[in-house]
Amino acid sequence: MNIRSTLLGLITLLMLFVGQAQAERALAVVELFTSQGCSSCPPADHVLGELAQERDIIALSYHVDYWDYMGWKDIFGRPENSQRQRVYAHRMKKKNVYTPQMIINGNADVVGSRPMDVAKAVMNAKKRAMPVSVKITPITQGLLVSAASNGLKNGTYDLIAVAITPKAEVQIKRGENRGKTIRYVNVVRDFKPIGRLSNGQVRLTIPAVDGAKLAVFVQAQGQGPIVGAALQD
Repeated sequence: MNIRSTLLGLITLLMLFVGQAQAERALAVVELFTSQGCSSCPPADHVLGELAQERDIIALSYHVDYWDYMGWKDIFGRPENSQRQRVYAHRMKKKNVYTPQMIINGNADVVGSRPMDVAKAVMNAKKRAMPVSVKITPITQGLLVSAASNGLKNGTYDLIAVAITPKAEVQIKRGENRGKTIRYVNVVRDFKPIGRLSNGQVRLTIPAVDGAKLAVFVQAQGQGPIVGAALQD
């Protein structure tokens, strides 16, 4: 089965079923937990690359570090990424973490190398528009981030800024993927909370990151559901 053609076909159906039915943008934030030391991950990295081409999908690649002992140290691996995955696992009552795992809108998880399952999960996530609108605007001082809610349920919501490298290519010299050259998209370099949504709206200025793009999403405290998101143009 050709992963590219299968996924693109499923995404096309997704747009037909969901895109025409909603006036508001229905976003899907897809967080892939991957590793250069995992032989099952390259197909998922490819799937994420296809998803990243869709206008209403924010695809993020979090490289974990817990497979580094297997002969190849992931050059993008970060313990913070591994910890974020563990928090999801705890909240979703999973016994273990694994790669390649995709988390969609902070709610659903799916094996990232299974394009049909990924497409179904994204379709489900896009059935409803997110209740928070997020915008990222370049200004002289850096970037203006604004968020406004429309019917958001009561609760505490964090604004998370994610610095990403849009494209990267790595030659793997050891480990399970030895000899492969793998292309990556939207590699997470750093992420951190930058504020909190209160009274339904927030506006703040943050510095731009040299050589990186920024994604911002609004997430229920405790790494709960993602209720709004934007990607810097």
